[in-house]
Amino acid sequence: MTYAIGQAAKSKVTVEIGIGQQPNGTYFMGLLALENEGEHTAIDVAQSPINRARQIVERFELPVTILQFDSKAIAWSKPIDLLYIDGGHSYDQVKGDIDNFAKHVRRTGYMIFDDYGKRHLQVTEAVDDYLASSGQWQTFQLPHLWWMMCRRL
Repeated sequence: MTYAIGQAAKSKVTVEIGIGQQPNGTYFMGLLALENEGEHTAIDVAQSPINRARQIVERFELPVTILQFDSKAIAWSKPIDLLYIDGGHSYDQVKGDIDNFAKHVRRTGYMIFDDYGKRHLQVTEAVDDYLASSGQWQTFQLPHLWWMMCRRL
């Protein structure tokens, strides 16, 4: 789904917070970066998903930078076309990801939150609090995917 959104928006700079156990997102976002002559950054703190993502990036020669850091500690400065947040599920972690990266999403760019909804109330609360105070986003809830998608106005 992130690939299709990024493809439709012709996203060149994409960021993924939280690689997870199956680094499919890293593969598809790396493929998108390759097709659009762009770049993808994948961020996670855990060694295991980072190792799997590195294998995929090397095997398919994808333009992906993999960072092993707490996403809240990264000094980000590049404009972002598509931001996908699926990192920690605590309120503070989600809020930190938003505070650190959302301001870099370009106008008409997208921000997607995974695990939004009743299953992960702290994720939902952090996203809702940010969106209520921001006023800069058009939202689209995708309940069957447990996603909240936002487009910067």
